This record gives sequence, C-alpha cells and structure tokens, in this order.
Amino acid sequence: MAQQRTEFQSGSVLIARILSAVTLAPPVMLAIYFGSPYFELLVGIAWIILVMEWRQMTKRDNRWFFSGLLYLGLGCFSLIWLREDNDIGKKITFWLFFCIWAMDCGAYFFGKTIGGPKLVPRLSPKKTWAGLLGGMVSAASVGVLISYLSDGQNLILSAAVSALVGGISQSGDLLESFVKRRFDVKDSSKLIPGHGGLMDRVDGLLAAAIFVATVEYLFGKGIPKWF
Repeated sequence: MAQQRTEFQSGSVLIARILSAVTLAPPVMLAIYFGSPYFELLVGIAWIILVMEWRQMTKRDNRWFFSGLLYLGLGCFSLIWLREDNDIGKKITFWLFFCIWAMDCGAYFFGKTIGGPKLVPRLSPKKTWAGLLGGMVSAASVGVLISYLSDGQNLILSAAVSALVGGISQSGDLLESFVKRRFDVKDSSKLIPGHGGLMDRVDGLLAAAIFVATVEYLFGKGIPKWF
C-alpha cells in the first residue's frame, strides 16, 4: 500500500511538472524570440519573485539575503546581457535555455531510472551521478542538434560546451540545496505546481547564465561562432 501511494504521488508530481512546463514554456519562448522589451520585462518580473522567495527562504537573515540579492541580480543581468544582441543574442539565449531544460529533464529521467551512487548526499540525497551524467549527455545532444540545424562546423565542440554548461547548472542547483538545508526549507515557495518556487526551477539557469556571460565577455561573444 505504501509503495502504491509513493508511486501515485510520483506520478502526480510528474504530471504537475509536465503541465507547468507546457504552461510556462510558450511565454518564455516568445519573450526570447521578440527580445526587448519583452525579455527584459520577463526577467525583471522573475527577479522580483526570486528576491521574495530568497528572502522567505533565508528567513530574513540579512547576510544571506544580501549575498543572494547579488547572486540573483548577477544571474538576471547575465540573461539580459546575453539576449541584448538581436541575432546572436537570440540564438545563444535559446541555446542556453534548451540546454538547461535538457539537463534538468535528462538528470530527472536518468536519476530516476538508473539511480546508483549519490552525487552529494548531504546536500541533495536524490541527486545521483547517473542523473548528472545523463543530464550532461542530454544537454550535449541538444547542443549538437542546434549546431546541426544552424549548419555548425564543429559538432564535437558544440557537444562539449553544451555538456559543460549543463554541468555548471548543477552548481546552482546544489547552491540552493545548501541554502535549503541551512535554513531547513523544502521549497523556495509553492508558486509552480510540481516544482515548488521559481527559484527551484531556475537555480541552474542562473548559474549557467553567469558562466556563459563571463565566457562571452572574455572572448568577445565567441560561443555562437562554435555553432
């Protein structure tokens, strides 16, 4: 009976996650496609929600709150900066979002299917090495597909960069897991059915955006050339 209840709850959560993704994805895709001012508006609204969730999650601890404020601001600014260029920005932002979504879906699927050794059991007991590697393979696959459709010349490099970005996104996920454990919180909020709060959904995206923006700044927006 307990096992059936657990399976039913897992199925319900999965359905809720799918419905939430189907509902939220179209406006995000449209905002990325049309760019300014819609994308800035979307990121701005997201930042406000994230700040509220972070404030609630850190239980008004000023040191943690202001550190998070800086991190969230940097992540959101990175997204806006990456999308700034009308042509390259659109391409790299779509690539970034699809890579992170592929990473999340792949990690969830392979982690549930294969299981195995835990990644960082003290921070996130459910995350496994199989999930991490499966997610990175999924992100690499998306990178290769995007590169192929864009007549890219270096599919191997595209796969490697996409896998790396997917792996980097896990650092954002683990950071939030650390904060949750520090303050004994399960979810950042209950805003999104099946996911928890917005922070639970974009924690990896923020870390990846900061990384990609840093690389782009240092190398003169060179990532799109690799595709």
